[in-house]
Amino acid sequence: LIKSGAGFAARAVRESLQAFMQFENAMHEVWTLTDVGYESMVRLGREVRNFAVQYAVDATDAARALYMTISAGIGQTDPAEGFLAMSEAMKFGKATMTSAAQSVDLMTTVLNAYSLEATDAAYVSDVLFKTIKMGKTTGPELALSFGRVASMAAAAAIPLEDMAAATVALTRAGLKTDEAMTALRQVINKIVNPTE
Repeated sequence: LIKSGAGFAARAVRESLQAFMQFENAMHEVWTLTDVGYESMVRLGREVRNFAVQYAVDATDAARALYMTISAGIGQTDPAEGFLAMSEAMKFGKATMTSAAQSVDLMTTVLNAYSLEATDAAYVSDVLFKTIKMGKTTGPELALSFGRVASMAAAAAIPLEDMAAATVALTRAGLKTDEAMTALRQVINKIVNPTE
């Protein structure tokens, strides 16, 4: 019994140390994208851990989400902007059963495609959530395909709400989300590059 208890304790210590090292490595990757000093990075690490607790996600996943956010150009000079966009993405992810990575990727893609600020993240989240609520799609499905069309739609001056409405209409009509995005992409391509 003592041996099994010692084995359990050793395994727990190993797993804790491994989780700590993964988090530190993820935060070091974040540091490569910022211009902040060591003390600011330590504070940022604490904020990421608090963020992870608040949204019930793994701390390393939260650090990776911050890396994705900053690498998308949101929060490079002010990490608070990154946290703002991440926070809305995480709320969207929790409400729609979408992973942290997928929801952050979707949020940052839409923000960048439509040249929106981090303060617009709640608006983007609302539009995407309504798309799921009114259409026949899920958060993960939307996260995998909506971003492929967002930049093309924004370049064609098609408002985000219109893209969302088209997604709702097409998925309600029976198309799977990725099929709907392919169809929208083709239509937008015809608008942008018309043939005779």
